[in-house]
Amino acid sequence: MVDYDEQMLVAGGLMADFFGMRPVAERISEIFTQGRRAEVTSPLGTRVVMDITGRSGFPQLGTRREPGTTYSPPDIETAVGPLEGTAEGIIIVDGSIPHPDIGVIEEPIELSVSKGRIVEIEGGKQAQALRKLLDGAGEDSVYVVAELGIGLNPQARLCGRMLEDEGVYGSVHFGFGDNRSLGGVTKAPMHLDAVILKPTVTVDGVTILREGEFIKEALR
Repeated sequence: MVDYDEQMLVAGGLMADFFGMRPVAERISEIFTQGRRAEVTSPLGTRVVMDITGRSGFPQLGTRREPGTTYSPPDIETAVGPLEGTAEGIIIVDGSIPHPDIGVIEEPIELSVSKGRIVEIEGGKQAQALRKLLDGAGEDSVYVVAELGIGLNPQARLCGRMLEDEGVYGSVHFGFGDNRSLGGVTKAPMHLDAVILKPTVTVDGVTILREGEFIKEALR
């Protein structure tokens, strides 16, 4: 199991109705698959756009019944890998970066993104830790914007561990680094997620999530 602790096994995200969230995850996957342009904003100042043309949405349902297949509970999400080189804007990380050196965010981290990669990192001690972590990988590929994901687990809570944090209901996470499992072409020595709270997500001009609340009409 990836980065579990005992608390995750007795409370929180594992208590969710995984099958009940399947229709929402699959509908968002359809929107991503059919979409061309995605935009994410947040009250703290996130504003980033990216091209998702031709990239399939990937619903992570947290359950599997077919032999030989896997999912990763307690995570429930739908993700898409943006086209490399297309993401532009500012990402304000205020949720978590689920890595032992960072965890739940104490002071927002500002990421400047240009031509599909992080070009500047600003903030306090956790921003410094992120910069050190990415620089330490020794490859520029870890700075690539590799994923846009929407959390769909109503029972998940921020705890600093990846499989719970990226599933927090109504959150967004951006992945950086390797995205070959999402249909991308970036090969990197790591994949790191950054969780954004109260995001607004728009695909081709249609808002599907507004400040952390799903727009039911858009998901029908």
